Amino acid sequence: MKLGAAIIGVVVVAVVAMLLIFGGDDPELSPQDQKTPTATATPTATATPAAAVASAGVLGVRIGDGKLQVTPTTITRDGRILSLAYENTTGAAIEVVFAKGDPKGAKAIQRELVTGAVVQADQQRRDAVRIDPGRYTVLLRSPDETRPPTDAVSVTVR
Repeated sequence: MKLGAAIIGVVVVAVVAMLLIFGGDDPELSPQDQKTPTATATPTATATPAAAVASAGVLGVRIGDGKLQVTPTTITRDGRILSLAYENTTGAAIEVVFAKGDPKGAKAIQRELVTGAVVQADQQRRDAVRIDPGRYTVLLRSPDETRPPTDAVSVTVR
């Protein structure tokens, strides 16, 4: 019993000594002792179209006048994630399909489908997918899927 009390006493003394040596929390400054904040100019962000975003693992997909622009066509994922930044500059909704390989025909597209998104007219959208490295194809098609793709771009994902 005496040994336990002695150990507790030594621990308490050690804690108090450490607080005295190293100090505790900093005391709060009174209002008159606090620094006066100074105004600094911060640059304003400029609006950048979703498809023009250039950062790690972001694939820009721009739809305009029936044409598909994908940049870059060789991209390195951010971890295992690839972000898709869509921009539809047309006056109609369109479906963008991201599929593995180079599928031909509706059944092959459905079998190799990684993700698809309907991008509304004059809208931007951003999605992310977890994928493996390889060859992929970005395809444009009507949202009702009754017609074949109107355009396709091949992409290499690292």
